[in-house]
Amino acid sequence: MIKQKTLEDLYTDSLLLNETEVTEAILPLISIQRGSNKIFFKHDNTTNIQKIVAYMLAKKLIASKETAFSERITAAEIFEELNLKRGTTDGTLGKLRKDKILVGSGGQDGGYEIPSYKIKDALIIINK
Repeated sequence: MIKQKTLEDLYTDSLLLNETEVTEAILPLISIQRGSNKIFFKHDNTTNIQKIVAYMLAKKLIASKETAFSERITAAEIFEELNLKRGTTDGTLGKLRKDKILVGSGGQDGGYEIPSYKIKDALIIINK
């Protein structure tokens, strides 16, 4: 006899955000200032796409611990915080959206984020 599928079959006990895995991937690239949560890059030889993805993953980790902290970021925030040129920022965000690593819109009302189901793909970018 075939067992009927129920809502219970859709639930999982695994975490969507594996803190250890994400931390291990971004640790060589960034540090986060305690108190202000300001994100700093440790060296300059990180590619622009790696910078953006590492920054977004760091914000996602912080937001998972601090409910008042938003993981969504705007293009303007990336431009300002990462000191990237506007064209570089927009082009890289466009590529990440096209590859479906990011969701959302970069406007002031919205913002981009890496959805939990795309973290594995984001980690591949970090580890290149």
